[in-house]
Amino acid sequence: MLRSRQAENQLRASRAEPVSKAINPASDRVKLGWPVVALCWSLIIPWIIPLGSLSMQPYRIVLIVTFFPALFRIFGGKAGRIGVADVAILLFSCWICVALVMAHGLPGAVEQAGSQVLETLGTFMVARAYIRSSRDYEALARLLFVIVGMVLFPLALLEVATGRNIVLELATKVLPTHIINYQPPRMGIRRVQSVFEHPILFGVFCSGALAMTYVVRGHAKSATRRLASTGIVAVTAFLSMSSGPMSTVIVQVMLLTWDKVLGKLKNRWWLLIGGFFSLVLVLDLLSNRPLPAILFSYFALDEASAYFRLLIWEFGSQSVLNHPIFGVGLGEWDRPEWMPFSVDMFWLVNAIVGGIPAAVFMTVAFFSTTLSVGFAKGLDARAERCRLAFLISMCGFFLAGWMVHFWGATYVLFILLLGSGRWMADLAGPDAGRRSVRAEQDDLR
Repeated sequence: MLRSRQAENQLRASRAEPVSKAINPASDRVKLGWPVVALCWSLIIPWIIPLGSLSMQPYRIVLIVTFFPALFRIFGGKAGRIGVADVAILLFSCWICVALVMAHGLPGAVEQAGSQVLETLGTFMVARAYIRSSRDYEALARLLFVIVGMVLFPLALLEVATGRNIVLELATKVLPTHIINYQPPRMGIRRVQSVFEHPILFGVFCSGALAMTYVVRGHAKSATRRLASTGIVAVTAFLSMSSGPMSTVIVQVMLLTWDKVLGKLKNRWWLLIGGFFSLVLVLDLLSNRPLPAILFSYFALDEASAYFRLLIWEFGSQSVLNHPIFGVGLGEWDRPEWMPFSVDMFWLVNAIVGGIPAAVFMTVAFFSTTLSVGFAKGLDARAERCRLAFLISMCGFFLAGWMVHFWGATYVLFILLLGSGRWMADLAGPDAGRRSVRAEQDDLR
């Protein structure tokens, strides 16, 4: 009873304070759940650990360890109600497994199917189970800035300055790692790969922390410190020299600027959405090029890249129509012989690999989460900041998904951040205050 009154009084006090004072002093911070901390740090460990006949990345080992604790926490009622996104993620994981078995047979699909379940369902459950309040989300924002701004940023500068991936060169002397995937420089700058499989994955990973750094971690800090930390994240992502991450950073900055300039306008987001779709409609009516070609040309660094992505869309869509139910698994997809195997388009890859049902389940999981958070009512100022950061981050990932395929650690981060916003939808409603107090009680314990 005493704890309940203390938590309620703290909540009322934080709501009554001016925004400039409703900050997170050291005494107000909580430690992020160990599964989330372990998972985030494991994402930047490049070793591939041999376990018998399997080769395991550190984050998969963490997901194996945390799978059942997270599952028990969810079914024990400590992670809110089961929602549409939870069911969609479960169905996506199951359907991909079925599709892989149909394409490659049971023996050939076991390892890939297990990895898919761990990386999708396991990651989503960790986020759902251990990120349950604004305090948890703030702790996640601080942790991601440490990883991107204080670890990956200096290593990226080192790679640019030396022209070598020294991190992977040293790591491979201990255990196998990703291969050094050298890409030709752009604008005279080496494309940083860092500890990831490809520079584009490095860039998308880093861009995922931008909105959280500015809105959540940077709240109530001086303008200099706030802009400096956000700038570090942006520069780190830019050092990938890839159109996907760079476009993602630019769009997030534009959305943050829009919110800053029109912050007092209640319908500013509806105005932006209406203006965007009106622009798209005008472009489609007046241009002699198909709409995908127009959009790809705006977000690509060169015409060749835009043209190639248009070909991926055209032939990839046809491959989906040729194999609509179970897809082609990890085998060859339908395309001309001269086209490379890779598909730089996350939202299309799911349909190519697992058929239309897989793409539908992932799309439903994404939009059911983002829309439920976007339309949530009754959030306090602290949760509102978390919502803004979450939605802008998801906008960035949605855009990047049309130019990049997420896999490995970057895919896990995407699923983790998608699941990290679910608590806001649970918090909303007429009894939001009561649920907020309950979340604060859990943190105080």
